[in-house]
Amino acid sequence: MKATKRIFSVFLTCVLAFTMAFAMGLTASAADYTITINKPAGDIDRTYEAYQIFQGNLDGNTLSDIEWGTGIDGAAFLTELKKNASFTSCTDAKTVAEKLAAFTNDSDEAVAFAKLAGKFLTTATATSSSGKITVPAGYYLLKDVTTVTDDALSLNILKVVKDVTVNPKADHPTVDKKIGTDISTGVAANEATIGDKVPFVIASKVPQMQGYTKYFFVLNDSMTAGLTYNKDVAIKIGTTTLAADAYDVTYDDTANTMKIVIKDFIQYKSEAGKDIVVTYSATLNEKADLTQAGNKNTVKLTYSNNPNVDYKGDNEPDTTDPVGVTPEHVTVTYSTKLQLTKVDGADHNVKLEGVEFQITGTSIKTAVSKGEYFKQDAAGTYYQLKDGTFTETDPTAETESKYVSTSVKYAKVTDTTEQTKMQKVTASGTTDANGLITFEGLGAGTYYITELKTLGGYNLLTAPITVTITATPSETGCGWTVSSNATFEDDMVKLTVENNKGSVLPITGGIGTTIFYVIGGLLVCGAAVMAITKKKLSVEDKADQN
Repeated sequence: MKATKRIFSVFLTCVLAFTMAFAMGLTASAADYTITINKPAGDIDRTYEAYQIFQGNLDGNTLSDIEWGTGIDGAAFLTELKKNASFTSCTDAKTVAEKLAAFTNDSDEAVAFAKLAGKFLTTATATSSSGKITVPAGYYLLKDVTTVTDDALSLNILKVVKDVTVNPKADHPTVDKKIGTDISTGVAANEATIGDKVPFVIASKVPQMQGYTKYFFVLNDSMTAGLTYNKDVAIKIGTTTLAADAYDVTYDDTANTMKIVIKDFIQYKSEAGKDIVVTYSATLNEKADLTQAGNKNTVKLTYSNNPNVDYKGDNEPDTTDPVGVTPEHVTVTYSTKLQLTKVDGADHNVKLEGVEFQITGTSIKTAVSKGEYFKQDAAGTYYQLKDGTFTETDPTAETESKYVSTSVKYAKVTDTTEQTKMQKVTASGTTDANGLITFEGLGAGTYYITELKTLGGYNLLTAPITVTITATPSETGCGWTVSSNATFEDDMVKLTVENNKGSVLPITGGIGTTIFYVIGGLLVCGAAVMAITKKKLSVEDKADQN
């Protein structure tokens, strides 16, 4: 994140109706006036500087005898201002003020004037961190000198008389991410197994871009190694699907990241407030994480946040351009595995290979959607650094120059949403030489394990084994518990199943039984001989008759 000192650039005519009745010879007013700057809900404390652009004599609602104020290099400003067709004929502060009076509040011309004036500021008339600034009569530019990271502020020009209240208009984009194709119906939990395609949707809105001549909109997406990008990005703004050449997508297969840059984003200035929807998919691969760390998927947005500077980058910022970066939006999908060990019932050291099992049941895949941000809090433990990051390390005499403030503290705030999905599970397999078989990709639920085929000499299990798994998820991990017939160790459910050998039937009757078998065999042979003889006799009888 880059921190940036941004000009709020609210031109305030604390004494100006700006109907510009430039009467001469009026008595100057020595009164001071108060600029009250309202603090938006949830905003941090800010420090403002007021720069006087015009000064003069006040009578009622009219400012006369206008001259350059004490807060601007008037000569240098006028030289640059005259390059604009609207001000070519201007010769002094009074003629500039007359031209300015023709502009409406927040017009493109007024915004451009404020932006240019910000480059020629000299000495501040007053500074305040309380939200109130007291100044003498004049026309003022208000500059926000607070160092911020995830924020932006638009320019405002106001024609005001005497005391005035200002409502800063901050607009910066946010970003959200879900599994699905629609942000309103998407979930933070997936049901994927290895080889499945997982759809993702990222949502934002076109921000207000007043005062900007360039605007950057860059999405940075990062996925677990267990997911492979399918390189099928599609983007819509409002109801319009962007052509493939309207944006750039860069994949880093090694880092497993994706960067999306919407080209010439300022062209969507007139569509402020419209939805931006990005869809793509990934395939769950054999590297899927089945530990308690889960499978994380993050996205963050980098955007322009200072309308008072001339950005140097083309479609994305260069190293000196001031930008804001949203907090990462993280989804975590938890899943585990069950390892079954088949052993001889009389000797557990004997592992049984080749026994076939089937698992069925209903799995509950659990996911946690997490967003983090820092909020100014006197009881917090974090300090903000000038590079935009936060640290819990206290400043020292040697390091305090790296801190935005050595007294203002922040607390880390985490928004967490837990979601679950039901999934039917059916799988089968055969134990290996170590008597092991592993069923992967299981969530909380109840499972039934059936022995389909056992080894010769062993009894087949007569009923399925029931195993219940319970999950307690959080943004930092997942606690797993299992039913009493199993354990949870080494990030997996472990179950030992015994097989007992079948009973050998006793031999009774001694030699008598053997004789019975022999006689039986002779009878069978005799019957066969008789059948053959009978058939032969029948053929001979027919021959005699002929």
